Amino acid sequence: MTQDQTQTNASDEGEEEGPPPEYLIEVAQADQESRAIALVIASRRCYEDQKADDAPPTGSSDPKVYIKRIVSHCAATEDYLLPDTPLKDAIFRVMLAGGNVPTTPESISEILSEKWAMTAYPRDVSPKVIQRLLDNSQAYGIFKISDPEAEEPEEEEVVAVEESTQVEEEAMAEGDEVETVENE
Repeated sequence: MTQDQTQTNASDEGEEEGPPPEYLIEVAQADQESRAIALVIASRRCYEDQKADDAPPTGSSDPKVYIKRIVSHCAATEDYLLPDTPLKDAIFRVMLAGGNVPTTPESISEILSEKWAMTAYPRDVSPKVIQRLLDNSQAYGIFKISDPEAEEPEEEEVVAVEESTQVEEEAMAEGDEVETVENE
């Protein structure tokens, strides 16, 4: 087994159960990284909508206008999400068609599975594959939303350690022997 496969398998075994992560297209952050995100989003509109433009889109346009147009018109057209669309681009298009609201790999997987159910181009669109692609989609301006619940257990662990230290100190002050347990 190669090193990459070993690392993937090791990380799969250590995954914790909990709410799935959510992802969002961070327009402001993508623009800061010198990526003309408005142009990228505008280019994901359907063929009909792109042809209707009098002038080509510019990088200085508001991406929200394009997202609204994709939601209201393009997402319903047949050519918006073709079965031979590259998977990372398809994920981006699904997020745009959903109005760029926070979404999970599971919901994207469901949409793609439904949309491409009877295709001649079968692909693995499982939540695991989608999440791996989402984690590596910064070029599309896709970022994981920080999970405030993920930070709470760390605080609880600190409190638990402080409480156990306090109990040990009190027990030692009383002369009792205390066995310490190492955290793994």
